[in-house]
Amino acid sequence: LAGDFTIECWVYLNAHKNSNGLVSKWTGGGTYGYQLYATTGGVEFYSGNAGGGGAWMDFSIGSALTLSQWHHLVVSRTGSTISTYLNGTRTNTSTDSSDCSASTPLRIGTTGSNFSSNSLNGYLSNVRIVNGTGLYTGTTYTVPTAPLTPITNTKFLLGQLPYFKDQSTSNHTITPNGNVSLEAKS
Repeated sequence: LAGDFTIECWVYLNAHKNSNGLVSKWTGGGTYGYQLYATTGGVEFYSGNAGGGGAWMDFSIGSALTLSQWHHLVVSRTGSTISTYLNGTRTNTSTDSSDCSASTPLRIGTTGSNFSSNSLNGYLSNVRIVNGTGLYTGTTYTVPTAPLTPITNTKFLLGQLPYFKDQSTSNHTITPNGNVSLEAKS
């Protein structure tokens, strides 16, 4: 992702672990792309560029996400300001305007290529990536209660259909890997 962007999703954790991967596009060596994941201590966003730079973004909630409960997570960049949000409230801001594009596949429910240790132990819903618009810029927002829809510049949207399909106009091919399934979860 270059320029303004928004990554958002709903997440429901069954268990805490060192890395519950949510959304990532990351190359080997940890120097290019981005990762959004839940840890035993909270939720983190990392973006890096080809020069090895990057900025850790921590949702700064002070503790791990509550298990067995849905949480709305957002990372949104406008200009060089990246803001992170949890359930409608901005939790952190930082400055980073690096290009965090990567040539690797987009991964949902894991980070990197180690599916077993970094895979999500829980559920994801309404994963949306918008490039070109920082959708959330204030200190608070109204948490969406309806399924997310593809809006202008949506590059990826998953999690509303009873089958794997990117609902953005990009219509990316989705290849399930590992023990992944679609389930109704209220």
